[in-house]
Amino acid sequence: MKTLILGLGAQGSVIASHLTKDEEVTEVRLADIDLVKAERLAMRLKNDKVCTHRVDASKVEEIVEVAKGVDLVVNATSFVWKLIENSMEAAIKVGANYIDLAGSRQLQFNEKWRDAGLTALIGAGEDPGISNILAREGADMLDRIDEIRIKDWGSIESTEIIFGWCPPTVWSDLAASPSIYVNGEHKRLSPFSGEEVYKFPDPIGQQTVFHHAHEEVGTLSRFIEGVKYVEFKLGTPEVPIAKFIIGLGLMKREPIEVGGVKVTPRDVLIALTPPTLTMDEVEEKIKAGILTDEQECILVEVKGEKAGKEMKITFYTTMSLHEANKLLPGATGVAYLTGTSGAVFAKMLLNAQITTRGAIPPECLTRGERTAYLGNLAKMGIIIHEKVERTIN
Repeated sequence: MKTLILGLGAQGSVIASHLTKDEEVTEVRLADIDLVKAERLAMRLKNDKVCTHRVDASKVEEIVEVAKGVDLVVNATSFVWKLIENSMEAAIKVGANYIDLAGSRQLQFNEKWRDAGLTALIGAGEDPGISNILAREGADMLDRIDEIRIKDWGSIESTEIIFGWCPPTVWSDLAASPSIYVNGEHKRLSPFSGEEVYKFPDPIGQQTVFHHAHEEVGTLSRFIEGVKYVEFKLGTPEVPIAKFIIGLGLMKREPIEVGGVKVTPRDVLIALTPPTLTMDEVEEKIKAGILTDEQECILVEVKGEKAGKEMKITFYTTMSLHEANKLLPGATGVAYLTGTSGAVFAKMLLNAQITTRGAIPPECLTRGERTAYLGNLAKMGIIIHEKVERTIN
Protein backbone atom coordinates (compact mmCIF):
# COMPACT_ATOMS: atom_id res chain seq x y z
CA MET A 1 0.00 0.00 0.00
CA LYS A 2 1.30 3.39 -1.01
CA THR A 3 0.56 6.83 0.40
CA LEU A 4 1.44 10.42 -0.44
CA ILE A 5 1.75 13.00 2.33
CA LEU A 6 1.45 16.61 1.21
CA GLY A 7 2.83 19.13 3.71
CA LEU A 8 5.50 18.18 6.24
CA GLY A 9 4.92 20.53 9.13
CA ALA A 10 4.37 19.36 12.70
CA GLN A 11 1.28 17.28 11.93
CA GLY A 12 2.45 15.89 8.60
CA SER A 13 5.71 14.77 10.21
CA VAL A 14 3.85 12.84 12.91
CA ILE A 15 1.65 11.15 10.29
CA ALA A 16 4.72 10.21 8.26
CA SER A 17 6.47 8.83 11.35
CA HIS A 18 3.56 6.51 12.11
CA LEU A 19 2.97 5.31 8.54
CA THR A 20 6.61 4.43 7.91
CA LYS A 21 6.48 2.10 10.91
CA ASP A 22 3.47 0.20 9.54
CA GLU A 23 4.65 -3.06 7.94
CA GLU A 24 1.71 -3.08 5.51
CA VAL A 25 2.59 0.36 4.11
CA THR A 26 5.09 -0.24 1.32
CA GLU A 27 5.82 3.32 0.21
CA VAL A 28 5.53 6.75 1.81
CA ARG A 29 6.03 9.70 -0.53
CA LEU A 30 6.98 12.86 1.35
CA ALA A 31 6.05 16.00 -0.59
CA ASP A 32 6.43 19.66 0.27
CA ILE A 33 7.07 22.90 -1.56
CA ASP A 34 10.30 22.99 0.48
CA LEU A 35 12.29 19.97 -0.68
CA VAL A 36 14.88 20.50 2.06
CA LYS A 37 12.13 19.99 4.66
CA ALA A 38 11.13 16.72 3.01
CA GLU A 39 14.72 15.51 2.82
CA ARG A 40 15.42 16.37 6.47
CA LEU A 41 12.37 14.41 7.58
CA ALA A 42 13.41 11.48 5.39
CA MET A 43 16.85 11.51 7.03
CA ARG A 44 15.20 11.44 10.44
CA LEU A 45 12.90 8.53 9.51
CA LYS A 46 15.73 6.46 7.99
CA ASN A 47 13.42 4.08 6.15
CA ASP A 48 13.85 2.58 2.68
CA LYS A 49 10.13 2.93 1.92
CA VAL A 50 10.41 6.76 2.08
CA CYS A 51 11.02 8.95 -0.97
CA THR A 52 10.94 12.74 -1.27
CA HIS A 53 9.41 15.15 -3.79
CA ARG A 54 9.13 18.89 -4.25
CA VAL A 55 5.49 19.69 -4.98
CA ASP A 56 3.74 23.03 -5.32
CA ALA A 57 0.21 22.16 -4.17
CA SER A 58 -1.15 25.30 -5.84
CA LYS A 59 -0.63 23.39 -9.13
CA VAL A 60 -2.89 20.38 -9.38
CA GLU A 61 -0.86 18.80 -12.17
CA GLU A 62 2.19 18.62 -9.88
CA ILE A 63 0.18 16.75 -7.26
CA VAL A 64 -1.24 14.37 -9.88
CA GLU A 65 2.24 13.55 -11.15
CA VAL A 66 3.60 12.57 -7.73
CA ALA A 67 0.34 10.86 -6.66
CA LYS A 68 0.19 8.35 -9.52
CA GLY A 69 -0.08 4.82 -8.16
CA VAL A 70 -0.80 5.70 -4.53
CA ASP A 71 -3.75 4.33 -2.57
CA LEU A 72 -4.13 7.36 -0.30
CA VAL A 73 -3.40 11.08 -0.41
CA VAL A 74 -2.94 12.75 2.99
CA ASN A 75 -3.26 16.54 2.82
CA ALA A 76 -1.40 18.14 5.74
CA THR A 77 -0.69 21.44 3.96
CA SER A 78 -1.69 24.87 5.25
CA PHE A 79 -5.43 25.44 5.55
CA VAL A 80 -5.84 27.21 2.20
CA TRP A 81 -8.89 26.32 0.11
CA LYS A 82 -6.99 26.16 -3.18
CA LEU A 83 -4.56 23.63 -1.73
CA ILE A 84 -7.43 21.52 -0.38
CA GLU A 85 -9.37 21.65 -3.64
CA ASN A 86 -6.28 20.78 -5.69
CA SER A 87 -5.34 17.89 -3.41
CA MET A 88 -8.83 16.41 -3.62
CA GLU A 89 -8.92 16.80 -7.40
CA ALA A 90 -5.56 15.10 -7.77
CA ALA A 91 -6.54 12.23 -5.48
CA ILE A 92 -9.75 11.46 -7.34
CA LYS A 93 -7.94 11.68 -10.69
CA VAL A 94 -5.48 8.96 -9.66
CA GLY A 95 -8.20 6.88 -7.94
CA ALA A 96 -6.90 7.34 -4.39
CA ASN A 97 -8.72 7.88 -1.12
CA TYR A 98 -8.07 11.16 0.67
CA ILE A 99 -7.66 12.61 4.17
CA ASP A 100 -7.19 16.15 5.44
CA LEU A 101 -7.18 17.80 8.86
CA ALA A 102 -9.59 20.75 8.62
CA GLY A 103 -12.40 22.40 6.70
CA SER A 104 -16.01 21.73 5.75
CA ARG A 105 -16.39 23.20 2.24
CA GLN A 106 -15.19 19.82 0.96
CA LEU A 107 -18.66 18.43 1.66
CA GLN A 108 -19.82 19.92 -1.65
CA PHE A 109 -17.89 17.12 -3.38
CA ASN A 110 -19.65 14.32 -1.49
CA GLU A 111 -21.65 12.98 -4.42
CA LYS A 112 -18.63 13.09 -6.74
CA TRP A 113 -16.56 10.99 -4.34
CA ARG A 114 -19.38 8.59 -3.58
CA ASP A 115 -20.00 8.01 -7.29
CA ALA A 116 -16.27 7.34 -7.73
CA GLY A 117 -16.42 4.69 -4.98
CA LEU A 118 -13.83 6.57 -2.93
CA THR A 119 -13.60 8.17 0.50
CA ALA A 120 -12.49 11.72 1.24
CA LEU A 121 -12.38 11.92 5.04
CA ILE A 122 -12.23 15.58 6.00
CA GLY A 123 -11.20 17.05 9.35
CA ALA A 124 -9.49 13.87 10.51
CA GLY A 125 -7.16 15.30 13.15
CA GLU A 126 -7.71 16.19 16.81
CA ASP A 127 -10.45 18.77 16.43
CA PRO A 128 -12.06 18.36 14.06
CA GLY A 129 -11.51 14.63 14.17
CA ILE A 130 -11.40 13.09 17.63
CA SER A 131 -13.99 15.64 18.74
CA ASN A 132 -16.45 14.60 16.01
CA ILE A 133 -16.15 10.91 16.85
CA LEU A 134 -16.76 11.58 20.55
CA ALA A 135 -19.76 13.79 19.81
CA ARG A 136 -21.32 11.03 17.70
CA GLU A 137 -20.58 8.42 20.35
CA GLY A 138 -22.36 10.52 22.96
CA ALA A 139 -25.32 11.21 20.70
CA ASP A 140 -25.75 7.49 20.01
CA MET A 141 -25.94 6.81 23.76
CA LEU A 142 -28.97 9.08 24.18
CA ASP A 143 -32.62 8.86 23.21
CA ARG A 144 -32.76 12.63 22.78
CA ILE A 145 -29.79 14.85 22.03
CA ASP A 146 -29.96 18.47 23.18
CA GLU A 147 -26.45 19.96 23.36
CA ILE A 148 -22.91 19.36 22.18
CA ARG A 149 -20.25 21.55 23.79
CA ILE A 150 -16.62 21.14 22.73
CA LYS A 151 -13.74 22.65 24.67
CA ASP A 152 -10.10 22.73 23.59
CA TRP A 153 -7.30 23.77 25.94
CA GLY A 154 -3.65 24.14 24.97
CA SER A 155 -0.67 25.64 26.80
CA ILE A 156 3.06 25.62 26.08
CA GLU A 157 5.67 26.48 28.69
CA SER A 158 8.79 27.86 27.03
CA THR A 159 11.33 30.64 27.38
CA GLU A 160 10.76 31.41 23.68
CA ILE A 161 7.62 32.07 21.64
CA ILE A 162 6.59 28.70 20.21
CA PHE A 163 3.59 27.98 18.02
CA GLY A 164 2.24 24.44 17.95
CA TRP A 165 0.17 25.06 14.82
CA CYS A 166 0.68 26.79 11.46
CA PRO A 167 0.79 30.54 12.35
CA PRO A 168 -1.37 31.83 9.44
CA THR A 169 -4.10 29.37 10.40
CA VAL A 170 -3.85 30.21 14.11
CA TRP A 171 -4.14 33.96 13.55
CA SER A 172 -6.90 33.61 10.96
CA ASP A 173 -8.97 31.36 13.23
CA LEU A 174 -8.55 33.69 16.21
CA ALA A 175 -9.64 36.72 14.18
CA ALA A 176 -12.62 34.99 12.57
CA SER A 177 -16.17 35.43 13.85
CA PRO A 178 -17.20 32.21 15.63
CA SER A 179 -20.67 30.75 15.36
CA ILE A 180 -22.98 28.67 17.52
CA TYR A 181 -25.91 26.51 16.45
CA VAL A 182 -29.17 27.22 18.25
CA ASN A 183 -32.52 25.60 17.42
CA GLY A 184 -31.94 25.21 13.72
CA GLU A 185 -29.99 28.43 13.14
CA HIS A 186 -26.32 29.36 13.00
CA LYS A 187 -25.63 32.58 14.87
CA ARG A 188 -22.48 34.64 14.31
CA LEU A 189 -20.71 36.01 17.37
CA SER A 190 -17.82 38.36 18.04
CA PRO A 191 -14.30 36.91 18.36
CA PHE A 192 -13.37 36.09 21.97
CA SER A 193 -17.00 36.26 23.13
CA GLY A 194 -18.68 33.83 25.50
CA GLU A 195 -15.95 33.94 28.15
CA GLU A 196 -16.32 31.01 30.55
CA VAL A 197 -14.23 29.62 33.38
CA TYR A 198 -14.29 25.84 33.05
CA LYS A 199 -12.76 23.10 35.21
CA PHE A 200 -10.74 20.82 32.97
CA PRO A 201 -9.42 17.45 34.19
CA ASP A 202 -6.21 17.45 36.22
CA PRO A 203 -3.53 18.60 35.84
CA ILE A 204 -5.07 21.45 33.81
CA GLY A 205 -7.75 22.58 36.26
CA GLN A 206 -9.82 25.76 35.98
CA GLN A 207 -9.16 27.73 32.82
CA THR A 208 -10.87 30.42 30.74
CA VAL A 209 -12.27 29.57 27.31
CA PHE A 210 -13.97 31.59 24.56
CA HIS A 211 -16.13 30.92 21.52
CA HIS A 212 -13.89 30.06 18.61
CA ALA A 213 -14.50 29.57 14.87
CA HIS A 214 -14.37 25.83 14.17
CA GLU A 215 -15.78 23.27 11.74
CA GLU A 216 -17.60 21.10 14.28
CA VAL A 217 -20.39 23.64 14.80
CA GLY A 218 -21.33 23.32 11.13
CA THR A 219 -20.89 19.59 10.56
CA LEU A 220 -22.27 18.22 13.85
CA SER A 221 -25.40 20.35 13.56
CA ARG A 222 -25.85 19.00 10.05
CA PHE A 223 -25.20 15.31 10.60
CA ILE A 224 -26.35 14.63 14.18
CA GLU A 225 -30.10 14.63 13.90
CA GLY A 226 -32.13 16.41 16.56
CA VAL A 227 -29.33 18.34 18.27
CA LYS A 228 -30.53 21.76 19.42
CA TYR A 229 -27.28 23.47 20.41
CA VAL A 230 -23.62 23.15 19.33
CA GLU A 231 -20.65 25.28 20.37
CA PHE A 232 -16.86 25.17 20.27
CA LYS A 233 -14.71 27.01 22.81
CA LEU A 234 -10.94 27.44 22.92
CA GLY A 235 -8.60 28.34 25.74
CA THR A 236 -4.89 29.13 25.97
CA PRO A 237 -2.90 31.42 28.28
CA GLU A 238 -2.06 33.62 25.28
CA VAL A 239 -5.67 34.49 24.40
CA PRO A 240 -5.58 37.93 26.14
CA ILE A 241 -2.43 38.78 24.17
CA ALA A 242 -3.96 37.56 20.91
CA LYS A 243 -7.13 39.54 21.62
CA PHE A 244 -5.04 42.69 22.13
CA ILE A 245 -2.98 42.12 18.97
CA ILE A 246 -6.06 41.52 16.81
CA GLY A 247 -7.81 44.48 18.45
CA LEU A 248 -4.95 46.71 17.29
CA GLY A 249 -5.81 45.76 13.72
CA LEU A 250 -2.80 43.58 13.04
CA MET A 251 -4.94 41.02 11.17
CA LYS A 252 -6.30 43.57 8.71
CA ARG A 253 -5.63 42.81 5.06
CA GLU A 254 -5.90 46.40 3.83
CA PRO A 255 -2.47 48.05 3.31
CA ILE A 256 -1.51 50.97 5.53
CA GLU A 257 1.26 53.50 5.05
CA VAL A 258 4.17 53.41 7.49
CA GLY A 259 7.08 55.76 6.94
CA GLY A 260 6.12 56.25 3.32
CA VAL A 261 5.90 52.50 2.67
CA LYS A 262 2.66 50.55 2.25
CA VAL A 263 2.46 47.37 4.31
CA THR A 264 -0.30 44.89 5.09
CA PRO A 265 -0.66 44.44 8.88
CA ARG A 266 -1.58 40.76 8.55
CA ASP A 267 1.48 40.00 6.45
CA VAL A 268 3.74 41.75 8.95
CA LEU A 269 2.25 39.84 11.91
CA ILE A 270 2.57 36.46 10.21
CA ALA A 271 6.11 37.23 9.04
CA LEU A 272 7.12 38.02 12.63
CA THR A 273 5.49 34.88 14.06
CA PRO A 274 7.94 31.96 14.31
CA PRO A 275 7.03 28.86 12.30
CA THR A 276 6.15 25.59 13.96
CA LEU A 277 9.13 23.57 15.11
CA THR A 278 10.43 20.54 13.27
CA MET A 279 10.71 17.31 15.26
CA ASP A 280 14.48 17.81 15.47
CA GLU A 281 13.97 21.34 16.81
CA VAL A 282 11.48 20.13 19.44
CA GLU A 283 14.05 17.67 20.75
CA GLU A 284 16.79 20.31 20.72
CA LYS A 285 14.70 22.84 22.65
CA ILE A 286 13.64 20.26 25.23
CA LYS A 287 17.29 19.27 25.74
CA ALA A 288 18.33 22.95 26.05
CA GLY A 289 15.63 23.60 28.68
CA ILE A 290 13.84 26.10 26.42
CA LEU A 291 10.69 24.04 25.88
CA THR A 292 9.75 22.68 29.29
CA ASP A 293 6.11 21.57 29.25
CA GLU A 294 2.84 21.49 27.35
CA GLN A 295 -0.70 20.48 28.24
CA GLU A 296 -3.36 19.67 25.65
CA CYS A 297 -6.95 18.60 26.20
CA ILE A 298 -9.92 18.00 23.92
CA LEU A 299 -13.19 17.62 25.82
CA VAL A 300 -16.71 16.98 24.52
CA GLU A 301 -19.91 17.32 26.56
CA VAL A 302 -23.11 15.80 25.19
CA LYS A 303 -26.41 16.47 26.97
CA GLY A 304 -29.83 14.93 26.43
CA GLU A 305 -32.18 12.29 27.73
CA LYS A 306 -31.95 8.52 28.22
CA ALA A 307 -34.88 6.39 29.37
CA GLY A 308 -36.74 9.49 30.54
CA LYS A 309 -33.82 10.81 32.63
CA GLU A 310 -31.58 13.82 31.91
CA MET A 311 -28.04 12.73 31.12
CA LYS A 312 -24.71 14.44 30.44
CA ILE A 313 -21.81 12.46 28.98
CA THR A 314 -18.32 13.96 29.06
CA PHE A 315 -15.47 12.54 26.98
CA TYR A 316 -11.93 13.83 27.11
CA THR A 317 -8.31 13.03 26.40
CA THR A 318 -5.16 14.86 27.45
CA MET A 319 -1.58 14.89 26.25
CA SER A 320 1.49 16.56 27.75
CA LEU A 321 4.76 17.33 26.01
CA HIS A 322 6.56 14.62 27.95
CA GLU A 323 3.86 12.01 27.27
CA ALA A 324 3.98 12.82 23.56
CA ASN A 325 7.77 12.49 23.48
CA LYS A 326 7.68 9.11 25.16
CA LEU A 327 5.30 7.94 22.46
CA LEU A 328 7.05 9.69 19.59
CA PRO A 329 10.27 11.67 20.20
CA GLY A 330 10.12 15.14 18.66
CA ALA A 331 6.34 15.49 18.78
CA THR A 332 4.52 18.22 20.69
CA GLY A 333 1.29 17.28 22.44
CA VAL A 334 -0.97 18.97 19.89
CA ALA A 335 0.99 17.52 16.97
CA TYR A 336 0.79 14.03 18.48
CA LEU A 337 -2.97 14.19 19.03
CA THR A 338 -3.65 15.62 15.57
CA GLY A 339 -1.12 13.64 13.57
CA THR A 340 -1.81 10.34 15.32
CA SER A 341 -5.53 10.68 14.68
CA GLY A 342 -4.77 11.37 11.01
CA ALA A 343 -2.42 8.38 10.86
CA VAL A 344 -5.02 6.07 12.43
CA PHE A 345 -7.64 7.14 9.91
CA ALA A 346 -5.04 6.74 7.14
CA LYS A 347 -4.18 3.19 8.18
CA MET A 348 -7.87 2.29 8.39
CA LEU A 349 -8.48 3.54 4.85
CA LEU A 350 -5.42 1.71 3.56
CA ASN A 351 -6.53 -1.52 5.30
CA ALA A 352 -10.15 -1.16 4.15
CA GLN A 353 -11.36 -0.79 7.73
CA ILE A 354 -13.25 2.26 6.49
CA THR A 355 -15.60 1.53 3.60
CA THR A 356 -18.05 4.44 3.91
CA ARG A 357 -17.83 6.39 0.65
CA GLY A 358 -18.14 10.07 -0.19
CA ALA A 359 -16.63 13.33 1.10
CA ILE A 360 -17.55 13.08 4.76
CA PRO A 361 -16.57 14.24 8.27
CA PRO A 362 -15.74 11.58 10.91
CA GLU A 363 -19.20 11.65 12.53
CA CYS A 364 -20.59 10.08 9.34
CA LEU A 365 -18.60 6.87 9.78
CA THR A 366 -20.44 3.72 10.83
CA ARG A 367 -20.54 2.54 14.43
CA GLY A 368 -18.12 -0.28 13.62
CA GLU A 369 -15.67 2.10 11.95
CA ARG A 370 -15.80 4.50 14.90
CA THR A 371 -15.27 1.67 17.40
CA ALA A 372 -12.26 0.43 15.45
CA TYR A 373 -10.86 3.98 15.32
CA LEU A 374 -11.13 4.46 19.09
CA GLY A 375 -9.47 1.10 19.65
CA ASN A 376 -6.63 2.02 17.32
CA LEU A 377 -6.18 5.38 19.09
CA ALA A 378 -5.77 3.55 22.39
CA LYS A 379 -3.03 1.37 20.89
CA MET A 380 -1.21 4.60 19.98
CA GLY A 381 -1.43 5.95 23.54
CA ILE A 382 -4.45 8.25 23.14
CA ILE A 383 -6.86 7.19 25.87
CA ILE A 384 -10.43 8.50 25.93
CA HIS A 385 -12.03 9.00 29.34
CA GLU A 386 -15.79 9.00 29.85
CA LYS A 387 -17.92 10.41 32.66
CA VAL A 388 -21.71 9.97 32.82
CA GLU A 389 -23.99 12.12 34.97
CA ARG A 390 -27.72 11.52 35.17
CA THR A 391 -30.73 12.48 37.23
CA ILE A 392 -32.41 9.75 39.28
CA ASN A 393 -35.73 11.46 39.97
